[in-house]
Amino acid sequence: MLSQAALFGLRTDLELTVGERYSFSASIFYLGFIVGATPAILLAQRFPIERVCSGIVFIWGACVICTVACKNYQSFYAQRFFLGFLESGVSPMFMLVVGGWYKRDEQALRMGIWYCATGYVALIAPLINFGLGHIKGGALNSWQYMYVIAGAITILWGFVILFFMPPDPIRARGFTERERYIAVARLRVNNAGVRNTHFKWQQAFEVLVDIRFWLTFSMAFLIMIANGPVSTFIPIFISNFGYSTLNSLLLSMPAGVVIGTIEWVAPLLAYKYPGKRTWISLHARLAQLQLRSCFGYSLAARRAGYCSLATSSLHLAAATPS
Repeated sequence: MLSQAALFGLRTDLELTVGERYSFSASIFYLGFIVGATPAILLAQRFPIERVCSGIVFIWGACVICTVACKNYQSFYAQRFFLGFLESGVSPMFMLVVGGWYKRDEQALRMGIWYCATGYVALIAPLINFGLGHIKGGALNSWQYMYVIAGAITILWGFVILFFMPPDPIRARGFTERERYIAVARLRVNNAGVRNTHFKWQQAFEVLVDIRFWLTFSMAFLIMIANGPVSTFIPIFISNFGYSTLNSLLLSMPAGVVIGTIEWVAPLLAYKYPGKRTWISLHARLAQLQLRSCFGYSLAARRAGYCSLATSSLHLAAATPS
């Protein structure tokens, strides 16, 4: 949302064109993300996860709408921090839900299925914002309408989560006792139970000495160094290729198709071919590096390179432990 709104006057209206202010507005989001992740997941473990998740999503949507009230870069920084703080717990909560329904070897694919929405939304959001970008005059600027619409949709989705998301086989509605038993019994191989409301420090210390954790952590950390800035500047990159503001939005859509598709295809391949996750991740990374070299060639090649930039974090999905 930030990168698309930036094309429609957000940087000028909020004084973000000075120095590195715009870049820092993207960075401070991740600072809030780091601070908010642990409290959110502890709340989800201690209390009914569907209520915690829906509550966070509802407040998250309200926070998105509050962007309209920002009048300078200082207030925008505060809003971005709390936006990251609230968003940080949503994906881990979805992972908890998946872990409560599926065996370990089934989880990566299921996570890829819902995570691909983060890619395919880039196919839908530009169309909505393309229409909003035509709004001239009125009480709000076009970029402010974008945040209002996005926030309203998020708030509505919070209610959907509250009433329709099945938290685990034990409390899910519509199952017979026999079906509940089967759903729980098949998870015995996980050796983790369905739901545990207690935080165990011993397990936390075990993670800290597990080499697999540090390899996954390092992979995610290094990938996000590239992915974070790219996702913030993608429409601006396209605009600098010589396209108009509105056309730059539309030309960001192909990346959404590529991202969303890889996000479920990579876990699918890892699910179909056990023990090949590292190779799948490696090939995805090599293909991405090859496409990035296209930036020095024709405009069409640059578009392909830009799509590869957008996929910076996607091969991590294939390497998700199961």
